[in-house]
Amino acid sequence: MPRVYKTKEGARKRIPIDKEILELAVNDVIGGKSIRGTAKGYGIAVMTLKRYVRKKKNATTENIDYTPTYRQSQIFSSTEETELVSYLIMASKLYHGLTPKNVRDLAFQYASENSKKIPPKWVEQETATYDWFYGFMNRHKELSLRVPEATSLSRATAFNRHNVGTFFENLKSLLQRFNFGPDQIWNVDETRITTVHKPKKIVACRGLKQVSKVTSGERGQLVTVCGAINAIGNHLPPFIIFPRKNWQQRMIDGGPLGTEGAPHPSGWMTVPNFLLFLKNFHKHIRCTKDSPWGLP
Repeated sequence: MPRVYKTKEGARKRIPIDKEILELAVNDVIGGKSIRGTAKGYGIAVMTLKRYVRKKKNATTENIDYTPTYRQSQIFSSTEETELVSYLIMASKLYHGLTPKNVRDLAFQYASENSKKIPPKWVEQETATYDWFYGFMNRHKELSLRVPEATSLSRATAFNRHNVGTFFENLKSLLQRFNFGPDQIWNVDETRITTVHKPKKIVACRGLKQVSKVTSGERGQLVTVCGAINAIGNHLPPFIIFPRKNWQQRMIDGGPLGTEGAPHPSGWMTVPNFLLFLKNFHKHIRCTKDSPWGLP
């Protein structure tokens, strides 16, 4: 389990100090006032004020930088972290998102190639620590840990600018040609459901290594359901693909009125079964060549 950094109990929260106030306090101490009294009057930590007074006395020029230096302990600058953020977002959009371990490895390689000063633990483990990772995530709220949806390589490569552009060009041409209304625009998609339900959380004795609940099976089988809904919310009865070799009418007993289906050993949607779905779709929509949007 990764170790998450927690602030020590009783530690004071770090409050940013205004540069102008810090400069006034330093000048007062240089002018002869006590460090403790000045620090208390301006609400500044004594050691912080003492450090800047020493910096002022040892400076070779009149002007010194009063910008707080607590961000200088970061491994990467703000610009470099922004580049890391851009890379991580781009990788996720290209279906090759990085896990926390990958991000830590990338940070170590990035720091090593750019000759950054890194902690000894990074060198020992050849990766960045979880403390750095969680600090990096907290600094960049546009990033979050997400559970990705498994996407096949063929589907990922087919989703490109050319194919998407062609789809919308065809859609635009059809809309301009037939002037379809929202009730005549249908969205068809398929999903898979299992024959074994997933049990919800139950109340049980604390400390038990295993808690079980009875189901109809342990693994179950996947059933494909193909549905259609139009732009105003109307829907057609589902079309179900059962993982069977032969069709039996009892498979759809108890289903919504008008439910149809077909068998296939794998339970997946195939070309022949999709043609059967289109016939069922046509039966309900009753579209013709002269009336492609369907009959009333």
